[in-house]
Amino acid sequence: MNILVCNVPQAPCPPDQQALLTFTQVEDFAALGITPEVVLAAYVFGASSVVVWWFLGYCIALAIKAVSKA
Repeated sequence: MNILVCNVPQAPCPPDQQALLTFTQVEDFAALGITPEVVLAAYVFGASSVVVWWFLGYCIALAIKAVSKA
């Protein structure tokens, strides 16, 4: 099984920067650009977006309760 990857962070990927990797080469995550910093950034983004949306919902619920009591 071969996987097409791009060697530069550019969209669309230039044809001269494309490469076919085998499954054993794909197991090397650092070669694909998946580093601990990238994983941490993705986790922080996901966790913070959950907290932000929860807090927004909480504030809306408080506002609705305050208006209904008035």
